[in-house]
Amino acid sequence: MVCRTCNWDKYMNSSTTELCILLDASSSMGPIHHAAIDATNNFLEEQKQASGRGHVSLVTFHSHVKTVHNRIPLDEMLPLTPGDYRLEGGTALYDALGHQIEKTLKHMEATSPDDPQSKVIFLIVTDGWERGSRNWSSSDVRALIKKCRKLGWTFLFLGAGQDLMPMAAKLGIHRANLLPFQATNEGIQNSLTHVSRTILSLREMDMESPTPPKTFFWRFFGTFRQNSSTKEDDDKEH
Repeated sequence: MVCRTCNWDKYMNSSTTELCILLDASSSMGPIHHAAIDATNNFLEEQKQASGRGHVSLVTFHSHVKTVHNRIPLDEMLPLTPGDYRLEGGTALYDALGHQIEKTLKHMEATSPDDPQSKVIFLIVTDGWERGSRNWSSSDVRALIKKCRKLGWTFLFLGAGQDLMPMAAKLGIHRANLLPFQATNEGIQNSLTHVSRTILSLREMDMESPTPPKTFFWRFFGTFRQNSSTKEDDDKEH
């Protein structure tokens, strides 16, 4: 599947954003359930303050994938509620990614070449390893992500625990776009606050010679990650 409308220069100078949030709703998120809701709503509220137009798709995943919001204009986005975010089952991360990437690609392909090209940003938030996907494999999702990165899309991965690096490597997400968080109320709040401000900076960029997203995000994530109490092994490259 090739997006005929994607153009890097148009992408970086676009004032529109397609923001796709994939939020883990497995039972292991229980200890930070309400903090995750609050942090997500704070994130969305901050994104509303940015210049430029945007749409938000919010997907939760446990053993099944649920689309809570599909391409809602940012300024019309309603807060996430406990009813929207019910925890159960496993972590069908591959199914959530495959489903949402395919849906977003189809929308982008249907966009007129004359329309402004949206910046596409995927934000994945999970506290554990994939378990439960039925329709998508890691290799299928990795191939999709590789294709979309070539189109200029950005994939950010917020994860708790020691699984973050190998899981992201399996999906082909660049290590510069990884952000570990502690699975505590404060941990998820701090991480989503930081990534929100980073995304705001990307959305407001208008550069003649753009920096690739992986370098851009490393500039912002580097200091935060070094100060995080969850340490990654910097000697492991993928």
